[in-house]
Parts: sequence; C-alpha cells; structure tokens
Amino acid sequence: MTEQPPAWLSCSELLCGQASYIRVPFADMNCLPIPNDVPDDKALYLSDIIPTVYHGCHIANVKEGSIVAIWCLGSIGLLQTR
Repeated sequence: MTEQPPAWLSCSELLCGQASYIRVPFADMNCLPIPNDVPDDKALYLSDIIPTVYHGCHIANVKEGSIVAIWCLGSIGLLQTR
C-alpha cells in the first residue's frame, strides 16, 4: 500500500494544477481514467473545479445569502462567486 501524503501536500505545496501537464504524487489513490468521448474541457470542470467549489462551500457551511470573502479570482474563485 502506498504511504499517504500529509494533508498539506495537497494544498500549498503543489500550488496550481491547471496546466497541460502536471506531476501528481500518489496519483494511484485519486486519479480516474476519463472516457474518450468526454472532451477535456468538460472533464476538467467535472474533475477539479466544480468539486473544489462544492467542497469549499460544504465545509464552510455556506448557504444562500451567506456573506463570504474569496481570495484569488482564478477559475475556482470566480466559480465560487456563483
């Protein structure tokens, strides 16, 4: 069994992962194959951006009408505003 990385490894140490290629440590634990008929742009949203935004709202208990602060308005920050 592969040793699991510490929690911080998945956040601040890996920085940005929206590039043409990226090295993913411990990818055997969390990467799934994408069917050939799913376009890359749709797979990106379904596998990264939308789950990240949903998880952030869920753990922060954000409800409609909540007042929140968002740092960094990249693709995830912009979607978070919706």
